[in-house]
Amino acid sequence: MSTATHIKRWGPGLLLGTLALIGWWAALTTDTDTVSKTPVIYVENIETPVLSARRMPRSIQAPFADRALEPRINEAIQQTPGDSCVLVRAGNRVIGRQHNVDDLFVPASNQKVITTFVALDRLGPNFRFRTTVKSQAEVTDGRLAGDLYLVGSGDPFLTTDNWWTQYDSNEGRSRTRLEDLADAIVELGITEIEGSIIGDESLFDSERTGPWATRLIDSNQSGPLSALTVNEGFVDWPEKFPGSSAQRSPTDDPALHSATIFNQLLAERGIQTSDVGTGIAPEEAVVRAAVESPPLTDTITHVNSFSSNIGAELLLKQIGVQASGFGTAQDGIAGIEDTLEEFGIDNSESQLSVRDGSGLSEENRLTCSTLSGVLQAAGADSAFVDSFSIGGERGSLAANYLGTAAEGNVWAKTGTLNGVISLSGYIKPERNGGDSILFVFVANGPAIAADPNTRAARDALVLSIADYPEGPGLEELSPLPVKR
Repeated sequence: MSTATHIKRWGPGLLLGTLALIGWWAALTTDTDTVSKTPVIYVENIETPVLSARRMPRSIQAPFADRALEPRINEAIQQTPGDSCVLVRAGNRVIGRQHNVDDLFVPASNQKVITTFVALDRLGPNFRFRTTVKSQAEVTDGRLAGDLYLVGSGDPFLTTDNWWTQYDSNEGRSRTRLEDLADAIVELGITEIEGSIIGDESLFDSERTGPWATRLIDSNQSGPLSALTVNEGFVDWPEKFPGSSAQRSPTDDPALHSATIFNQLLAERGIQTSDVGTGIAPEEAVVRAAVESPPLTDTITHVNSFSSNIGAELLLKQIGVQASGFGTAQDGIAGIEDTLEEFGIDNSESQLSVRDGSGLSEENRLTCSTLSGVLQAAGADSAFVDSFSIGGERGSLAANYLGTAAEGNVWAKTGTLNGVISLSGYIKPERNGGDSILFVFVANGPAIAADPNTRAARDALVLSIADYPEGPGLEELSPLPVKR
Protein backbone atom coordinates (compact mmCIF):
# COMPACT_ATOMS: atom_id res chain seq x y z
CA MET A 1 0.00 0.00 0.00
CA SER A 2 1.46 3.40 -0.97
CA THR A 3 2.16 6.27 1.39
CA ALA A 4 -0.47 8.38 -0.33
CA THR A 5 -3.09 5.75 0.33
CA HIS A 6 -2.20 5.64 4.08
CA ILE A 7 -2.47 9.40 4.38
CA LYS A 8 -5.81 9.40 2.61
CA ARG A 9 -7.17 6.68 4.91
CA TRP A 10 -5.78 7.74 8.30
CA GLY A 11 -5.08 11.46 7.89
CA PRO A 12 -8.48 12.86 8.89
CA GLY A 13 -8.65 10.77 12.04
CA LEU A 14 -5.14 11.75 13.12
CA LEU A 15 -5.97 15.41 12.54
CA LEU A 16 -9.10 15.28 14.68
CA GLY A 17 -7.27 13.44 17.43
CA THR A 18 -4.51 16.05 17.46
CA LEU A 19 -7.02 18.88 17.72
CA ALA A 20 -8.72 17.12 20.65
CA LEU A 21 -5.41 16.80 22.54
CA ILE A 22 -4.69 20.48 21.99
CA GLY A 23 -8.11 21.44 23.35
CA TRP A 24 -7.64 19.21 26.40
CA TRP A 25 -4.25 20.74 27.19
CA ALA A 26 -5.66 24.29 26.81
CA ALA A 27 -8.46 23.52 29.23
CA LEU A 28 -5.98 22.33 31.88
CA THR A 29 -3.74 25.37 31.63
CA THR A 30 -6.36 28.18 31.23
CA ASP A 31 -7.60 30.26 34.24
CA THR A 32 -11.30 29.63 35.01
CA ASP A 33 -13.82 30.78 37.63
CA THR A 34 -14.11 28.63 40.69
CA VAL A 35 -17.07 26.28 40.34
CA SER A 36 -19.76 26.95 42.96
CA LYS A 37 -20.16 24.12 45.41
CA THR A 38 -23.79 25.21 46.00
CA PRO A 39 -26.10 24.52 43.02
CA VAL A 40 -28.28 27.45 41.85
CA ILE A 41 -32.00 26.74 42.27
CA TYR A 42 -33.85 28.87 39.74
CA VAL A 43 -37.40 27.79 40.69
CA GLU A 44 -38.04 26.42 44.12
CA ASN A 45 -41.73 25.70 43.74
CA ILE A 46 -43.92 26.28 40.66
CA GLU A 47 -47.42 27.09 41.93
CA THR A 48 -49.24 26.81 38.58
CA PRO A 49 -49.84 23.14 37.66
CA VAL A 50 -48.79 22.12 34.18
CA LEU A 51 -52.39 21.30 33.20
CA SER A 52 -53.94 24.43 34.78
CA ALA A 53 -56.40 26.58 32.79
CA ARG A 54 -53.97 29.40 33.54
CA ARG A 55 -51.67 27.86 30.98
CA MET A 56 -54.43 27.56 28.33
CA PRO A 57 -54.19 29.86 25.31
CA ARG A 58 -57.38 31.86 24.67
CA SER A 59 -57.99 29.89 21.48
CA ILE A 60 -58.27 26.77 23.61
CA GLN A 61 -60.40 28.42 26.32
CA ALA A 62 -62.92 29.89 23.83
CA PRO A 63 -64.75 26.66 22.88
CA PHE A 64 -65.27 25.83 26.56
CA ALA A 65 -66.58 29.34 27.25
CA ASP A 66 -68.84 29.19 24.19
CA ARG A 67 -70.35 25.87 25.24
CA ALA A 68 -71.02 27.22 28.73
CA LEU A 69 -72.86 30.18 27.21
CA GLU A 70 -74.94 28.29 24.65
CA PRO A 71 -77.66 27.00 27.04
CA ARG A 72 -78.35 30.52 28.32
CA ILE A 73 -78.62 31.91 24.79
CA ASN A 74 -80.91 29.09 23.73
CA GLU A 75 -83.06 29.67 26.81
CA ALA A 76 -83.41 33.36 25.91
CA ILE A 77 -84.37 32.39 22.35
CA GLN A 78 -87.10 30.10 23.69
CA GLN A 79 -88.64 33.12 25.44
CA THR A 80 -88.88 35.18 22.25
CA PRO A 81 -92.03 35.16 20.13
CA GLY A 82 -91.97 32.98 17.05
CA ASP A 83 -91.81 35.98 14.71
CA SER A 84 -88.28 36.96 15.68
CA CYS A 85 -84.64 36.48 14.80
CA VAL A 86 -81.65 36.12 17.11
CA LEU A 87 -77.95 35.76 16.33
CA VAL A 88 -74.92 35.77 18.64
CA ARG A 89 -71.31 35.68 17.42
CA ALA A 90 -67.83 35.84 18.93
CA GLY A 91 -65.48 36.70 16.08
CA ASN A 92 -66.26 34.17 13.34
CA ARG A 93 -67.90 31.74 15.77
CA VAL A 94 -71.68 31.50 16.09
CA ILE A 95 -72.64 30.82 19.70
CA GLY A 96 -75.86 29.03 20.48
CA ARG A 97 -78.71 28.36 18.11
CA GLN A 98 -79.24 30.61 15.08
CA HIS A 99 -82.88 31.65 15.10
CA ASN A 100 -84.56 32.71 11.83
CA VAL A 101 -81.44 34.66 10.86
CA ASP A 102 -82.29 34.85 7.14
CA ASP A 103 -85.97 35.74 7.54
CA LEU A 104 -87.06 39.33 6.81
CA PHE A 105 -88.25 41.55 9.66
CA VAL A 106 -89.27 45.15 10.22
CA PRO A 107 -86.22 46.60 12.04
CA ALA A 108 -87.60 49.88 13.48
CA SER A 109 -84.66 52.09 14.48
CA ASN A 110 -82.13 49.33 13.85
CA GLN A 111 -82.41 50.67 10.30
CA LYS A 112 -80.15 53.48 11.61
CA VAL A 113 -77.35 50.91 12.01
CA ILE A 114 -77.20 50.59 8.23
CA THR A 115 -77.72 54.29 7.48
CA THR A 116 -75.00 55.54 9.83
CA PHE A 117 -72.56 52.79 8.83
CA VAL A 118 -72.85 53.81 5.18
CA ALA A 119 -72.71 57.53 6.00
CA LEU A 120 -69.48 57.01 7.94
CA ASP A 121 -67.96 55.03 5.10
CA ARG A 122 -69.14 57.33 2.29
CA LEU A 123 -68.58 60.70 3.93
CA GLY A 124 -65.67 59.86 6.23
CA PRO A 125 -65.36 60.33 10.01
CA ASN A 126 -64.07 63.90 9.68
CA PHE A 127 -66.88 65.11 7.42
CA ARG A 128 -68.53 68.31 8.70
CA PHE A 129 -71.73 70.02 7.62
CA ARG A 130 -70.98 73.60 6.57
CA THR A 131 -73.78 76.15 6.74
CA THR A 132 -72.87 79.34 4.87
CA VAL A 133 -74.02 82.91 4.41
CA LYS A 134 -73.67 84.31 0.88
CA SER A 135 -74.26 87.62 -0.87
CA GLN A 136 -73.60 89.22 -4.23
CA ALA A 137 -72.98 92.75 -2.95
CA GLU A 138 -69.99 93.98 -0.99
CA VAL A 139 -70.25 95.68 2.39
CA THR A 140 -69.92 99.47 2.15
CA ASP A 141 -69.77 101.56 5.33
CA GLY A 142 -71.40 98.71 7.25
CA ARG A 143 -74.26 98.45 4.75
CA LEU A 144 -74.92 95.36 2.65
CA ALA A 145 -76.92 96.14 -0.47
CA GLY A 146 -79.11 93.30 -1.65
CA ASP A 147 -80.08 90.00 -0.05
CA LEU A 148 -78.17 87.80 2.38
CA TYR A 149 -78.57 84.08 1.73
CA LEU A 150 -78.53 81.48 4.50
CA VAL A 151 -77.54 78.29 2.67
CA GLY A 152 -78.19 74.91 4.27
CA SER A 153 -75.90 71.88 4.02
CA GLY A 154 -78.22 69.31 5.60
CA ASP A 155 -76.93 69.76 9.17
CA PRO A 156 -79.57 68.02 11.33
CA PHE A 157 -78.41 69.66 14.56
CA LEU A 158 -78.09 73.34 13.62
CA THR A 159 -79.69 74.84 16.73
CA THR A 160 -80.04 77.85 18.98
CA ASP A 161 -79.05 77.95 22.63
CA ASN A 162 -82.62 77.89 23.93
CA TRP A 163 -83.22 74.55 22.16
CA TRP A 164 -80.69 72.92 24.45
CA THR A 165 -82.24 74.09 27.71
CA GLN A 166 -84.92 71.39 27.40
CA TYR A 167 -82.42 68.57 28.01
CA ASP A 168 -81.12 67.66 31.44
CA SER A 169 -78.06 66.00 29.93
CA ASN A 170 -76.44 66.68 26.57
CA GLU A 171 -73.66 64.08 26.88
CA GLY A 172 -73.40 62.35 23.51
CA ARG A 173 -75.48 64.96 21.68
CA SER A 174 -74.00 66.99 18.81
CA ARG A 175 -74.84 70.57 17.89
CA THR A 176 -73.89 73.48 15.64
CA ARG A 177 -74.63 76.91 17.16
CA LEU A 178 -76.52 79.22 14.83
CA GLU A 179 -75.45 82.04 17.16
CA ASP A 180 -71.86 81.51 16.01
CA LEU A 181 -72.90 82.29 12.44
CA ALA A 182 -74.69 85.44 13.54
CA ASP A 183 -71.58 86.52 15.45
CA ALA A 184 -69.53 86.00 12.28
CA ILE A 185 -71.79 88.49 10.44
CA VAL A 186 -71.15 91.04 13.17
CA GLU A 187 -67.40 90.51 12.77
CA LEU A 188 -67.74 91.43 9.08
CA GLY A 189 -68.71 94.91 10.19
CA ILE A 190 -72.25 94.69 8.82
CA THR A 191 -74.70 96.98 10.59
CA GLU A 192 -77.48 97.05 8.02
CA ILE A 193 -78.85 94.63 5.41
CA GLU A 194 -80.91 96.45 2.80
CA GLY A 195 -82.33 93.31 1.25
CA SER A 196 -83.91 90.22 2.81
CA ILE A 197 -82.59 87.20 4.66
CA ILE A 198 -83.21 84.34 2.22
CA GLY A 199 -83.28 80.70 3.32
CA ASP A 200 -81.77 78.34 0.72
CA GLU A 201 -82.60 74.62 1.09
CA SER A 202 -81.76 73.67 -2.51
CA LEU A 203 -79.16 70.99 -1.67
CA PHE A 204 -81.97 68.49 -0.91
CA ASP A 205 -85.39 67.87 -2.37
CA SER A 206 -88.48 69.24 -0.60
CA GLU A 207 -89.95 65.93 0.61
CA ARG A 208 -90.74 66.63 4.27
CA THR A 209 -91.37 63.07 5.44
CA GLY A 210 -90.53 59.51 4.57
CA PRO A 211 -93.09 56.79 3.75
CA TRP A 212 -94.40 56.83 7.30
CA ALA A 213 -97.69 56.05 8.99
CA THR A 214 -99.83 59.11 9.71
CA ARG A 215 -99.70 58.46 13.45
CA LEU A 216 -95.91 58.77 13.39
CA ILE A 217 -96.00 62.04 11.46
CA ASP A 218 -98.71 63.48 13.73
CA SER A 219 -96.73 62.56 16.87
CA ASN A 220 -93.69 64.47 15.53
CA GLN A 221 -91.37 61.48 15.43
CA SER A 222 -89.30 63.65 13.09
CA GLY A 223 -89.30 67.31 12.27
CA PRO A 224 -89.86 68.27 8.62
CA LEU A 225 -86.95 67.26 6.40
CA SER A 226 -84.92 70.00 4.73
CA ALA A 227 -81.33 70.87 3.83
CA LEU A 228 -81.85 74.01 5.95
CA THR A 229 -83.44 73.32 9.29
CA VAL A 230 -82.98 74.96 12.69
CA ASN A 231 -83.97 73.37 16.00
CA GLU A 232 -84.85 70.17 14.12
CA GLY A 233 -87.66 72.03 12.37
CA PHE A 234 -89.76 72.86 15.46
CA VAL A 235 -91.23 76.26 16.23
CA ASP A 236 -91.88 75.64 19.93
CA TRP A 237 -91.45 72.87 22.48
CA PRO A 238 -91.92 72.21 26.21
CA GLU A 239 -89.47 73.89 28.55
CA LYS A 240 -88.26 70.45 29.64
CA PHE A 241 -88.19 67.47 27.29
CA PRO A 242 -90.84 65.08 28.64
CA GLY A 243 -89.61 62.05 26.74
CA SER A 244 -92.13 62.54 23.96
CA SER A 245 -91.92 64.83 20.95
CA ALA A 246 -95.70 64.99 20.55
CA GLN A 247 -95.88 68.32 22.42
CA ARG A 248 -93.60 70.06 19.91
CA SER A 249 -94.95 72.20 17.05
CA PRO A 250 -93.32 71.65 13.64
CA THR A 251 -92.88 74.40 11.06
CA ASP A 252 -94.59 74.23 7.68
CA ASP A 253 -91.57 75.79 5.94
CA PRO A 254 -88.17 74.84 7.41
CA ALA A 255 -86.16 77.22 5.19
CA LEU A 256 -88.36 80.21 5.99
CA HIS A 257 -88.36 79.27 9.67
CA SER A 258 -84.56 79.09 9.66
CA ALA A 259 -84.24 82.46 7.93
CA THR A 260 -86.65 83.99 10.46
CA ILE A 261 -84.65 82.73 13.44
CA PHE A 262 -81.39 83.92 11.87
CA ASN A 263 -82.96 87.33 11.24
CA GLN A 264 -83.92 87.51 14.92
CA LEU A 265 -80.38 86.68 16.00
CA LEU A 266 -79.00 89.42 13.76
CA ALA A 267 -81.51 91.93 15.17
CA GLU A 268 -80.46 90.99 18.72
CA ARG A 269 -76.91 91.92 17.69
CA GLY A 270 -77.93 95.34 16.46
CA ILE A 271 -78.01 94.58 12.72
CA GLN A 272 -80.89 96.25 10.87
CA THR A 273 -82.75 93.96 8.46
CA SER A 274 -85.90 94.26 6.43
CA ASP A 275 -87.62 90.99 5.64
CA VAL A 276 -87.18 87.21 5.25
CA GLY A 277 -87.92 84.81 2.40
CA THR A 278 -86.80 81.65 0.62
CA GLY A 279 -84.93 81.10 -2.60
CA ILE A 280 -81.68 79.92 -4.17
CA ALA A 281 -78.43 81.82 -3.85
CA PRO A 282 -77.16 83.04 -7.26
CA GLU A 283 -74.12 81.24 -8.64
CA GLU A 284 -72.08 84.42 -8.45
CA ALA A 285 -72.87 84.91 -4.73
CA VAL A 286 -69.80 84.81 -2.49
CA VAL A 287 -69.48 83.08 0.87
CA ARG A 288 -69.23 85.79 3.54
CA ALA A 289 -69.29 83.57 6.64
CA ALA A 290 -69.71 79.93 7.59
CA VAL A 291 -70.20 77.66 10.59
CA GLU A 292 -69.20 74.00 10.67
CA SER A 293 -70.68 71.13 12.61
CA PRO A 294 -68.61 68.81 14.80
CA PRO A 295 -67.14 65.82 12.91
CA LEU A 296 -69.44 63.13 11.58
CA THR A 297 -68.46 60.75 14.39
CA ASP A 298 -70.20 63.15 16.81
CA THR A 299 -73.24 63.44 14.54
CA ILE A 300 -73.76 59.68 14.29
CA THR A 301 -73.24 59.33 18.06
CA HIS A 302 -76.18 61.68 18.52
CA VAL A 303 -78.22 59.82 15.90
CA ASN A 304 -77.53 56.34 17.28
CA SER A 305 -77.39 57.03 21.01
CA PHE A 306 -80.61 59.07 21.06
CA SER A 307 -82.23 57.48 17.99
CA SER A 308 -82.67 60.79 16.17
CA ASN A 309 -85.03 60.23 13.27
CA ILE A 310 -84.43 63.55 11.55
CA GLY A 311 -80.68 63.00 11.94
CA ALA A 312 -80.85 59.63 10.17
CA GLU A 313 -83.10 60.94 7.39
CA LEU A 314 -80.86 63.91 6.62
CA LEU A 315 -77.84 61.60 6.63
CA LEU A 316 -79.64 59.45 4.06
CA LYS A 317 -80.10 62.49 1.81
CA GLN A 318 -76.48 63.50 2.39
CA ILE A 319 -75.46 60.03 1.15
CA GLY A 320 -77.59 60.88 -1.89
CA VAL A 321 -75.61 64.09 -2.42
CA GLN A 322 -72.38 62.10 -2.29
CA ALA A 323 -73.78 59.56 -4.75
CA SER A 324 -75.47 61.88 -7.26
CA GLY A 325 -74.91 65.51 -6.30
CA PHE A 326 -78.49 66.00 -5.08
CA GLY A 327 -80.08 64.99 -1.81
CA THR A 328 -82.98 62.60 -2.26
CA ALA A 329 -83.93 59.54 -0.26
CA GLN A 330 -83.81 57.35 -3.37
CA ASP A 331 -80.27 58.45 -4.20
CA GLY A 332 -79.32 57.77 -0.61
CA ILE A 333 -80.84 54.29 -0.74
CA ALA A 334 -78.87 53.59 -3.93
CA GLY A 335 -75.74 54.67 -2.08
CA ILE A 336 -76.57 52.27 0.76
CA GLU A 337 -77.04 49.35 -1.62
CA ASP A 338 -73.76 50.09 -3.42
CA THR A 339 -71.81 50.36 -0.17
CA LEU A 340 -73.13 47.11 1.27
CA GLU A 341 -72.21 45.37 -1.97
CA GLU A 342 -68.68 46.76 -1.73
CA PHE A 343 -68.39 45.23 1.75
CA GLY A 344 -69.67 41.87 0.51
CA ILE A 345 -72.91 42.17 2.49
CA ASP A 346 -75.89 40.62 0.73
CA ASN A 347 -78.27 43.44 -0.27
CA SER A 348 -80.62 41.31 -2.34
CA GLU A 349 -84.38 41.54 -1.78
CA SER A 350 -84.24 38.32 0.23
CA GLN A 351 -82.03 40.06 2.80
CA LEU A 352 -82.81 43.78 2.67
CA SER A 353 -85.44 46.29 1.57
CA VAL A 354 -84.70 49.94 2.45
CA ARG A 355 -87.45 52.55 2.41
CA ASP A 356 -86.02 55.26 4.67
CA GLY A 357 -83.01 56.11 6.81
CA SER A 358 -84.51 56.17 10.30
CA GLY A 359 -86.58 53.00 10.49
CA LEU A 360 -89.88 54.85 10.97
CA SER A 361 -91.17 53.20 7.82
CA GLU A 362 -92.93 49.93 8.50
CA GLU A 363 -92.08 48.94 4.94
CA ASN A 364 -88.37 48.44 5.76
CA ARG A 365 -87.20 44.83 5.88
CA LEU A 366 -83.91 43.24 6.81
CA THR A 367 -82.49 40.04 8.26
CA CYS A 368 -80.43 39.37 11.35
CA SER A 369 -77.71 38.18 8.98
CA THR A 370 -77.62 41.61 7.31
CA LEU A 371 -77.33 43.45 10.63
CA SER A 372 -74.65 41.02 11.75
CA GLY A 373 -72.73 41.58 8.51
CA VAL A 374 -72.71 45.36 9.05
CA LEU A 375 -71.61 45.03 12.67
CA GLN A 376 -68.86 42.57 11.71
CA ALA A 377 -67.64 44.84 8.91
CA ALA A 378 -67.37 47.74 11.37
CA GLY A 379 -65.75 45.82 14.23
CA ALA A 380 -66.38 46.08 17.96
CA ASP A 381 -63.70 48.71 18.57
CA SER A 382 -64.74 51.02 15.74
CA ALA A 383 -65.90 54.63 16.04
CA PHE A 384 -69.12 53.36 14.51
CA VAL A 385 -69.94 50.97 17.36
CA ASP A 386 -68.77 53.58 19.87
CA SER A 387 -71.62 55.77 18.58
CA PHE A 388 -74.27 53.44 20.01
CA SER A 389 -76.08 53.97 23.29
CA ILE A 390 -74.33 52.46 26.32
CA GLY A 391 -76.14 50.35 28.89
CA GLY A 392 -76.68 52.29 32.11
CA GLU A 393 -74.72 55.29 30.84
CA ARG A 394 -75.79 57.05 27.64
CA GLY A 395 -78.68 57.53 25.28
CA SER A 396 -81.68 55.25 24.94
CA LEU A 397 -80.07 52.58 27.15
CA ALA A 398 -79.06 54.97 29.96
CA ALA A 399 -81.80 53.65 32.25
CA ASN A 400 -81.27 49.98 31.31
CA TYR A 401 -79.08 47.30 32.91
CA LEU A 402 -78.17 49.39 35.96
CA GLY A 403 -76.44 47.29 38.58
CA THR A 404 -75.85 44.37 36.19
CA ALA A 405 -72.84 43.05 34.30
CA ALA A 406 -74.19 44.86 31.23
CA GLU A 407 -73.88 48.30 32.81
CA GLY A 408 -71.15 50.16 30.91
CA ASN A 409 -70.48 46.96 29.02
CA VAL A 410 -73.03 46.91 26.19
CA TRP A 411 -72.99 49.20 23.14
CA ALA A 412 -76.20 48.76 21.16
CA LYS A 413 -78.80 50.39 18.93
CA THR A 414 -82.35 50.19 20.20
CA GLY A 415 -85.47 50.05 18.07
CA THR A 416 -89.16 50.34 18.90
CA LEU A 417 -92.38 50.65 16.94
CA ASN A 418 -95.82 49.41 17.94
CA GLY A 419 -95.05 46.10 16.23
CA VAL A 420 -91.27 45.96 16.71
CA ILE A 421 -88.65 45.54 19.41
CA SER A 422 -85.06 45.36 18.22
CA LEU A 423 -81.57 45.62 19.69
CA SER A 424 -78.21 44.99 18.10
CA GLY A 425 -74.62 45.72 19.00
CA TYR A 426 -71.73 44.40 21.02
CA ILE A 427 -70.90 43.27 24.51
CA LYS A 428 -67.32 44.37 25.12
CA PRO A 429 -66.09 42.55 28.26
CA GLU A 430 -63.38 44.70 29.80
CA ARG A 431 -62.97 42.35 32.73
CA ASN A 432 -60.90 39.84 30.80
CA GLY A 433 -59.97 41.37 27.46
CA GLY A 434 -61.77 38.48 25.77
CA ASP A 435 -63.64 38.36 22.49
CA SER A 436 -66.34 40.97 22.06
CA ILE A 437 -69.74 39.41 21.52
CA LEU A 438 -71.93 40.56 18.63
CA PHE A 439 -75.66 40.11 19.09
CA VAL A 440 -78.77 40.87 17.07
CA PHE A 441 -82.35 40.65 18.34
CA VAL A 442 -85.41 41.63 16.27
CA ALA A 443 -88.99 40.70 17.18
CA ASN A 444 -92.17 41.57 15.28
CA GLY A 445 -95.80 41.20 16.28
CA PRO A 446 -99.01 43.11 16.98
CA ALA A 447 -98.51 45.60 19.86
CA ILE A 448 -95.27 43.83 20.72
CA ALA A 449 -93.65 47.05 21.99
CA ALA A 450 -95.94 46.87 25.02
CA ASP A 451 -95.29 43.16 25.63
CA PRO A 452 -93.22 42.74 28.82
CA ASN A 453 -92.33 39.15 27.91
CA THR A 454 -90.59 40.19 24.69
CA ARG A 455 -88.63 42.90 26.48
CA ALA A 456 -87.70 40.35 29.14
CA ALA A 457 -86.44 37.97 26.43
CA ARG A 458 -84.36 40.74 24.87
CA ASP A 459 -82.83 41.64 28.22
CA ALA A 460 -82.28 37.98 29.10
CA LEU A 461 -80.22 37.62 25.93
CA VAL A 462 -78.09 40.65 26.79
CA LEU A 463 -77.56 39.62 30.39
CA SER A 464 -76.74 36.05 29.41
CA ILE A 465 -73.69 37.23 27.50
CA ALA A 466 -72.76 40.33 29.51
CA ASP A 467 -70.13 38.56 31.59
CA TYR A 468 -68.78 36.33 28.81
CA PRO A 469 -66.75 34.25 29.28
CA GLU A 470 -68.12 33.17 32.61
CA GLY A 471 -65.26 32.21 34.85
CA PRO A 472 -61.83 33.62 35.68
CA GLY A 473 -60.48 36.67 33.88
CA LEU A 474 -57.00 37.11 32.49
CA GLU A 475 -55.64 38.44 35.77
CA GLU A 476 -56.82 35.24 37.40
CA LEU A 477 -55.47 33.02 34.63
CA SER A 478 -51.93 34.41 34.73
CA PRO A 479 -49.28 32.19 36.40
CA LEU A 480 -49.20 32.42 40.18
CA PRO A 481 -46.13 33.99 41.82
CA VAL A 482 -43.26 31.71 42.74
CA LYS A 483 -42.97 30.74 46.41
CA ARG A 484 -39.65 31.57 48.01
